[in-house]
Amino acid sequence: MEGSKSKTFLQIISHTDNDDHTFNRIYRYDNKKKKLVPALDLYNGGLSTAEDVVKATGKEIQIRHRLQPEETGWINWKFTYTYKKGIFKLKSSTASVKSSLGRMAAGQDDYGKYFEKNQFIAAKPLTFYTDTSLNKTAFTARKQDKLTLKKIKVSGSRVYLQFQKGKKTGWRRANQSDVYNFKSSDPASTGWFYGVFNRLAG
Repeated sequence: MEGSKSKTFLQIISHTDNDDHTFNRIYRYDNKKKKLVPALDLYNGGLSTAEDVVKATGKEIQIRHRLQPEETGWINWKFTYTYKKGIFKLKSSTASVKSSLGRMAAGQDDYGKYFEKNQFIAAKPLTFYTDTSLNKTAFTARKQDKLTLKKIKVSGSRVYLQFQKGKKTGWRRANQSDVYNFKSSDPASTGWFYGVFNRLAG
């Protein structure tokens, strides 16, 4: 990949058998040291979400990220990184985010048409908050409410998603491990949204 000031950078990614990233780092060549040195570590303490560099202009690069929270299924977004003093730094930890879920085979369910519009149908009451401190309620969605996925914020290994209901927006923490009640006769209906459970990749 080509970076700012005509410098050339090398991105190295390794995968496990289930396609998880275990190593994802961008290097630059240091002329004084005569070797590659790290310019950006994208592994993020275990939350490895980065994919490809999709744009490089001036002193910035844009990287596509994707993640599969159990609450929403696959989502994708782009983060911008600014190059300064030999390293790239994240410009903003908040970005617009899109659902990557689609339609299933005919007759299985009808939620794909919502996912294609970045919309989700609440499977139970859900409380959303004014910011990612999660201290003040912004609104509460009722079962069957239609919500639109708007933004993502990544703070270390913590992931927060912003949804909109009508004119109100609110945040919830996502990427948790206790989303579904597997003791239920219908675990798929115990998550945040209908139609997600059957689309999760194992």
